[in-house]
Amino acid sequence: PEVIENGETGLLVQAGDAGELAHAIEQLHSDPGLRAILGTSGRDFVTKQFDISSTVDQLSKNIL
Repeated sequence: PEVIENGETGLLVQAGDAGELAHAIEQLHSDPGLRAILGTSGRDFVTKQFDISSTVDQLSKNIL
């Protein structure tokens, strides 16, 4: 949940809900456009949020 925004960077399902998980898997299986959008958005989010220089800057500020 820290990285995944439902419908934007991935699909979230309720823990233990096999039916909801199956539905999400079916959505991804049957919709290549959705897979592409979620994949691109997820990659962009992680690249921006966890960029090495940004991470080092944040760590430096917290340590100093």
